[in-house]
Amino acid sequence: MMRATIIKVHPARYGARYHAMFMRVEFALENGDWAHTDLVPTYRNYAQWSPVEVGATYEGVRLFEGQASKVDADSPVVRVSGPICQLVPKGTDRQARANYQQQDLL
Repeated sequence: MMRATIIKVHPARYGARYHAMFMRVEFALENGDWAHTDLVPTYRNYAQWSPVEVGATYEGVRLFEGQASKVDADSPVVRVSGPICQLVPKGTDRQARANYQQQDLL
Protein backbone atom coordinates (compact mmCIF):
# COMPACT_ATOMS: atom_id res chain seq x y z
CA MET A 1 0.00 0.00 0.00
CA MET A 2 1.16 3.50 -0.73
CA ARG A 3 0.35 7.18 -0.73
CA ALA A 4 -1.21 8.90 -3.76
CA THR A 5 -2.28 12.44 -4.66
CA ILE A 6 -5.11 13.25 -7.07
CA ILE A 7 -3.74 15.19 -10.05
CA LYS A 8 -6.82 15.19 -12.32
CA VAL A 9 -10.55 14.48 -12.07
CA HIS A 10 -12.28 13.97 -15.41
CA PRO A 11 -15.89 15.11 -15.85
CA ALA A 12 -18.48 12.49 -14.91
CA ARG A 13 -19.83 10.39 -17.77
CA TYR A 14 -22.08 7.39 -18.20
CA GLY A 15 -20.34 4.03 -18.33
CA ALA A 16 -22.10 0.95 -19.66
CA ARG A 17 -19.70 -1.18 -17.63
CA TYR A 18 -20.98 0.38 -14.40
CA HIS A 19 -24.55 1.13 -15.57
CA ALA A 20 -24.05 4.49 -13.86
CA MET A 21 -22.18 7.79 -14.01
CA PHE A 22 -18.49 7.54 -13.09
CA MET A 23 -15.45 9.78 -12.79
CA ARG A 24 -11.99 8.84 -14.00
CA VAL A 25 -9.44 10.00 -11.41
CA GLU A 26 -5.70 10.26 -12.06
CA PHE A 27 -3.05 10.01 -9.32
CA ALA A 28 0.62 10.75 -8.77
CA LEU A 29 1.97 7.88 -6.65
CA GLU A 30 4.62 8.38 -3.97
CA ASN A 31 7.14 6.46 -6.08
CA GLY A 32 6.66 8.94 -8.97
CA ASP A 33 4.45 6.70 -11.10
CA TRP A 34 1.06 7.61 -12.58
CA ALA A 35 -2.13 5.63 -11.93
CA HIS A 36 -5.89 5.98 -12.34
CA THR A 37 -9.19 4.58 -11.15
CA ASP A 38 -12.89 5.00 -11.87
CA LEU A 39 -15.13 6.18 -9.03
CA VAL A 40 -18.89 5.68 -9.14
CA PRO A 41 -20.74 8.05 -6.75
CA THR A 42 -23.55 5.50 -6.21
CA TYR A 43 -21.14 2.75 -5.10
CA ARG A 44 -20.42 2.28 -1.38
CA ASN A 45 -16.66 2.77 -1.73
CA TYR A 46 -17.15 6.33 -3.03
CA ALA A 47 -17.68 7.63 0.53
CA GLN A 48 -14.08 6.94 1.51
CA TRP A 49 -12.79 9.01 -1.44
CA SER A 50 -15.30 11.86 -1.12
CA PRO A 51 -14.91 14.74 -1.67
CA VAL A 52 -12.87 13.97 -4.79
CA GLU A 53 -10.59 16.98 -5.26
CA VAL A 54 -7.37 17.69 -7.13
CA GLY A 55 -4.58 17.91 -4.56
CA ALA A 56 -6.16 15.52 -2.04
CA THR A 57 -3.69 12.92 -0.75
CA TYR A 58 -4.64 9.44 0.45
CA GLU A 59 -2.75 6.72 2.32
CA GLY A 60 -3.51 3.03 1.92
CA VAL A 61 -3.80 3.11 -1.87
CA ARG A 62 -3.50 -0.35 -3.40
CA LEU A 63 -2.90 -1.22 -7.06
CA PHE A 64 -4.53 -4.14 -8.82
CA GLU A 65 -2.13 -7.05 -9.10
CA GLY A 66 -0.63 -7.17 -12.57
CA GLN A 67 -1.90 -3.67 -13.42
CA ALA A 68 0.75 -1.20 -12.31
CA SER A 69 -1.34 1.86 -13.26
CA LYS A 70 -4.80 0.87 -11.96
CA VAL A 71 -5.80 1.85 -8.40
CA ASP A 72 -8.21 -0.49 -6.63
CA ALA A 73 -11.14 1.79 -5.68
CA ASP A 74 -11.86 -0.60 -2.78
CA SER A 75 -8.49 0.21 -1.19
CA PRO A 76 -8.82 1.01 2.53
CA VAL A 77 -7.80 4.64 2.02
CA VAL A 78 -7.52 7.45 4.54
CA ARG A 79 -7.37 11.05 3.39
CA VAL A 80 -4.27 12.65 4.90
CA SER A 81 -4.38 16.11 3.32
CA GLY A 82 -6.66 18.28 1.25
CA PRO A 83 -6.09 20.25 -1.92
CA ILE A 84 -3.47 22.98 -2.01
CA CYS A 85 -6.12 25.64 -2.62
CA GLN A 86 -9.89 25.82 -2.68
CA LEU A 87 -11.34 26.05 -6.17
CA VAL A 88 -14.24 28.42 -6.65
CA PRO A 89 -17.09 26.81 -8.60
CA LYS A 90 -17.30 27.98 -12.21
CA GLY A 91 -20.01 30.55 -12.81
CA THR A 92 -19.78 32.00 -9.30
CA ASP A 93 -20.40 35.77 -9.30
CA ARG A 94 -17.75 38.20 -8.00
CA GLN A 95 -19.30 38.81 -4.57
CA ALA A 96 -19.83 35.11 -3.93
CA ARG A 97 -16.25 34.45 -5.08
CA ALA A 98 -14.91 37.09 -2.64
CA ASN A 99 -16.98 35.60 0.22
CA TYR A 100 -15.79 32.10 -0.68
CA GLN A 101 -12.14 33.19 -0.67
CA GLN A 102 -12.61 35.10 2.60
CA GLN A 103 -13.97 31.96 4.30
CA ASP A 104 -10.79 30.18 3.28
CA LEU A 105 -8.75 32.75 5.23
CA LEU A 106 -10.73 32.36 8.47
